[in-house]
Amino acid sequence: MNLYIHFLIKSASCLLAATTLIMASSCTWLEGDLLDLSGGEPADITIDQLYKRMSAATDPKGVYAKAKSYRLIQEVESVDGVSKNRDYYSTVVLFKQPDFIKQISLRNGVPFSMILFRDNSAWNIDPRTRKSQKLPEGTGLNLIKTFSGMLKPGNNYKTIFQDVQIDISYSEGKKYYRLICRVADPNIAPYVFYIDAETYLTRKLETVLYSNDGAGSRSLYVAVSEDYEWISDVKMPRRSRITVSGKTDISKLISFTLNPDLPDSDFNVTQPWNYDK
Repeated sequence: MNLYIHFLIKSASCLLAATTLIMASSCTWLEGDLLDLSGGEPADITIDQLYKRMSAATDPKGVYAKAKSYRLIQEVESVDGVSKNRDYYSTVVLFKQPDFIKQISLRNGVPFSMILFRDNSAWNIDPRTRKSQKLPEGTGLNLIKTFSGMLKPGNNYKTIFQDVQIDISYSEGKKYYRLICRVADPNIAPYVFYIDAETYLTRKLETVLYSNDGAGSRSLYVAVSEDYEWISDVKMPRRSRITVSGKTDISKLISFTLNPDLPDSDFNVTQPWNYDK
């Protein structure tokens, strides 16, 4: 089952949010901290059975699972919940096996932020100043590794998470399978996926993010998938709503290309700010 199909249109906010945690590695996840993990009913299927049904619903031909590379472009409208100010930008996500990922954020066609991940290391990049910062070992890097694992074709829950539990949850009269997924780092909150019990499409993801404001502030991260469509023989959400820290990002998938020819230079560590559209 391909996690990426759920995270496809959410990738920009996931990685951008993760990079804010670089200085927040001392925060510790506590059970009941914003996430409600109670009230689930026993599941009527196994996790492996759910994996198979999700794969059949989203990637029946296995074209994504076998992909060697991809290019994704999306547009984002970011709305501040307090000031109501709106920001508009676009993101490009490049992936190449075995684990090269580069995300470029652009405003009016001009890159203003990049994230590079390769060889289990990550860099925060400012293309305007041509400066990059390698993330130190710790929770911030572990979070980037987790999101990057979700964006890699062929990965599944067992590959990415140390522990996965399944139960049943109901919302507005609909039945969902709830997957509570934990990574090895105890400072990282669980990732809670809600899977539609009829379509086997992921409806929602919840987790907790921590800010670097010095006060250890916590924010509930909620990503809701909308408007699933078949694109390149893969069923994926055309739109997503992501709410965190008082902001709502509305992302729209513009294009998605499987197996484009991406040279290794696109993931250059020496000059990572390079980006040629």
